[in-house]
Amino acid sequence: MEAPDFVEPIAGWRLWRISERRRQSRLRSLFLDDVWPWLEPLEARCAIPRLAWRRLRAPHPAPDGDCDCGIYATLWSTVASQLGRSKWGRRPDFVVGEVALWGTVVEAELGWRSAFAYPQRMFVLVPRRADVFETVRVTTDLERYGVPVEPIEMSAHPTAAAAIEARMGAVA
Repeated sequence: MEAPDFVEPIAGWRLWRISERRRQSRLRSLFLDDVWPWLEPLEARCAIPRLAWRRLRAPHPAPDGDCDCGIYATLWSTVASQLGRSKWGRRPDFVVGEVALWGTVVEAELGWRSAFAYPQRMFVLVPRRADVFETVRVTTDLERYGVPVEPIEMSAHPTAAAAIEARMGAVA
């Protein structure tokens, strides 16, 4: 039996889309159609066997060092640099948040890939012309994850990253 490298989860940052299912807002991965469950960790699985044209690989636990599978997270600076380039619509469509990673964790080029993950805090990115009632509904739905959820109004800051950094400074 091997001792774990870390006793505490690794903290990283990521961006989610907001998915609507049965008029309830939930977190959804950007590139896969994985909806993050409420009050239980998301468990990684390799998507490669699901892709018909890539059936050359045998199924394996995620993450694997020889594959790109796993739940991704990165450093705040990497997420912040991407937020400055984003265009926002008329409703909250994106959430940026801190996420705990544990189980098998593989260091990746810009962060980590893990076997398990769960949000630790979330910032709902609210566009300048967003509907107030829709913003409250989305934020309230996301509180079902049991972690702090804060709406960030984009009109008060030049970038989403600056808005979140201002809130993190106020919390610290």
